[in-house]
Amino acid sequence: MDRIYIHKILWCSFIVALLNIFTPFSILAVTAPTSTYLSTITDGLHSPTRIAIGTDGKIYVTDSSKDRIQVYSPAGRLKYTVNNFMGVPLSIAVDSAGNFYVGDDRTKSVMVFDSNWQFLRKLGSGNREFALPGDIAVSASTGRIYVTDSKNNIVKIYNADGSLYSVVGSRGSNAGQFIFPTGIAVDDTNSELLVGDEMYNGTEWVSRIQIFDLNGNYTGVITLGASYNVKVQGITIDSLGRVYAVNPLKGRVDVYERTGTYLSSIGKIGTASGELKIPSDAVIDSNSRLLIASSDSSRVVLYGIDNYTIPIDPPDIYTLTVVKNGTGAGTVTSSPSGINCGSGCSAMYEAGTSVTLAATPAADSLFAGWSGACSGTGSCAISISGDTNVSASFTLENIPPVVAMNQPQPSVLAPPNGKMIAVVISGTVSDAQSGLKTVSYAVADEYNQYNSSGSITQNSDGTFSFTVSLKAAVVKKDPDGKRTYTISVTAIDNANNTSQGSVTVIVPRK
Repeated sequence: MDRIYIHKILWCSFIVALLNIFTPFSILAVTAPTSTYLSTITDGLHSPTRIAIGTDGKIYVTDSSKDRIQVYSPAGRLKYTVNNFMGVPLSIAVDSAGNFYVGDDRTKSVMVFDSNWQFLRKLGSGNREFALPGDIAVSASTGRIYVTDSKNNIVKIYNADGSLYSVVGSRGSNAGQFIFPTGIAVDDTNSELLVGDEMYNGTEWVSRIQIFDLNGNYTGVITLGASYNVKVQGITIDSLGRVYAVNPLKGRVDVYERTGTYLSSIGKIGTASGELKIPSDAVIDSNSRLLIASSDSSRVVLYGIDNYTIPIDPPDIYTLTVVKNGTGAGTVTSSPSGINCGSGCSAMYEAGTSVTLAATPAADSLFAGWSGACSGTGSCAISISGDTNVSASFTLENIPPVVAMNQPQPSVLAPPNGKMIAVVISGTVSDAQSGLKTVSYAVADEYNQYNSSGSITQNSDGTFSFTVSLKAAVVKKDPDGKRTYTISVTAIDNANNTSQGSVTVIVPRK
């Protein structure tokens, strides 16, 4: 028999074996949804298995027979392919931070990637953590990850850091036990976990959905019907609480009211537009569109539910990266916001966005200029048309302040009658680079009998004026016949560069 044909039979058998799930929800809707066939995604698909919707609306589809994940825009345009897993990506989920969880049927593990598809870790002990990671769900409220290990008849719950939280179930038909669980869904609204499997009730095999709280404690069950008629594979829930259960045997998605009452079905077996052949998974996105993986017809089929919307692909997104260099320090910010960094940083912008960068040097530094996509020392204006790199250079400021002092008033204290005389000291201090940190004065005389100091408050124009009281007196044995007071003004800028100026006041002997 042809190998491709054998593979196809085995693959179909595998999908049918991965059966089960329907879900509970709060009782919000009792009417059947209105469904409208919209379109079909076929580009790049061979055997789509599981679907996930990212926070950005992108569509992620595992294509297990080709060892890859296909990524589509919200409107269904193929954006890129993720491959080179060295494994078989079977199940997939995306958390609220954009991290990806991929169940690998080759290494029997769940791999975790960041939003850029950089590998972070594997859940639990890594390889051979599972016999078959059939489906994955992530709780936005707890951050926990829930994985059906179908062949081991259990559900494993992991903390957000990838450590094992608990193991739920064992093989059996009793409450809380499983027989080949496959589909799994988290209902954060009602803090419930829903797991589909089968049970034997003593007479026949029956499909069911078991309900647990988010800690894994059993709380209830929904019985769907005899397994020869109902096989639940994937499951999703709409905003009204209706449950959409993928039925691979009948080539359709069955819709149930929260208590388990059957409402309607969407699709039928076939390969024509809107038809399904061994569907394996379904999700409902924020546009009220039902996306169904039809594994044996190499397509994802889209239906609109009630008041649906059809998204238009957003503009392409590019990365603007800023790198700071030089001996100095500073920050770079952007308008619109996104860039705010002191070393290196990046932000993503839609194509056509006008971004203006501003460089602010630290107190001890100067902005030396842009390089890369910009030049000069003014603001940097960029129109985003692709990934863009900009460098901002900062240098340490080494130019000292300028101190200019006027003649003291008075500058001569006469006669030397021993009285205390008020002397006005004035001048100007400026720093055009990093700015002034402190300005102070000190007074000393040659006899070492007088010294004082203090801070100086400048006017807005940089001028200053202060008064010191000096004694008009000279000792009889003064070698040069006069007493000299020295008044010094010291300025320190924010880069700790220092300048000093001084004037003298004399007291003559006669």
